[in-house]
Amino acid sequence: MTDSPTAHFDKEAVFYDKRFTYSLIGNLQREKVWNYLNDFLSRREKLDILELNCGTGEDANKFAELGHRVVASDVSEQMVSESRAKTKRNTFDGALDFEVIDINQLDEVVFDRSFDLVFSNFGGLNCLTEDGLKKLSLDLKKILKPDGHFISVIMPNFCLMEHLTFFLKLKWNEMFRRNNSAGLSVPIEDGDVWTYYYSPKQFCSFFENNFKIKNKKPIGLFIPPSYMEGYFKKHEMQLDFLNILDNGLNSISSLAGIADHCLIDMSIKD
Repeated sequence: MTDSPTAHFDKEAVFYDKRFTYSLIGNLQREKVWNYLNDFLSRREKLDILELNCGTGEDANKFAELGHRVVASDVSEQMVSESRAKTKRNTFDGALDFEVIDINQLDEVVFDRSFDLVFSNFGGLNCLTEDGLKKLSLDLKKILKPDGHFISVIMPNFCLMEHLTFFLKLKWNEMFRRNNSAGLSVPIEDGDVWTYYYSPKQFCSFFENNFKIKNKKPIGLFIPPSYMEGYFKKHEMQLDFLNILDNGLNSISSLAGIADHCLIDMSIKD
């Protein structure tokens, strides 16, 4: 009997922080996301925030530390368990609740309030099909406040650093692996999860009836994908140099579609 994708994420949960959250590459990529979030949050009062695909709660804790009211959700019970355990080690000014929620069934969840911000980091939405994303657009419109924002960080269907890596390794059949409309089976702990990669333009098209684009930003333009952590732990000076290049160009929105991740900020249409 084959485990469900949720079961694989449950097994991944205990390793996730070590493999990504606290890794060199994970820290640098999250720093890029929070550079944008800090600017976004600094111009607003304390917010009601819903996080989708919260993983082990790293971002949720940061929101709460800043005094915001946060509902952080994930389909994996073990991810939520890890998040709650992590939260016990922190003190913060805001309210923070963790909930097990299947993003495909978001319309069945009754929240006690609407939200100023819905946030999803590091490719959680890449698990959704086109139809799933179109449904999400409708679901989010119902739970966001009229001036609310939806900020997501997805994996686009082309990654410059991945492309160059496969080229130099002569793995030419892998160079365009993300550019597959049927999706890709991606290995995680003890299993595979079907993953769909979208260009920023394509991703935004699924939300165009309800949302307008406010901003796009490359996340990891030169900072490589996390599976290259082993190499760069031995060559940290090279990673430092790539980070300098990244910082110099990551404000150019037109480059969002060739980075490892892409941040997209949308607001509800008037």
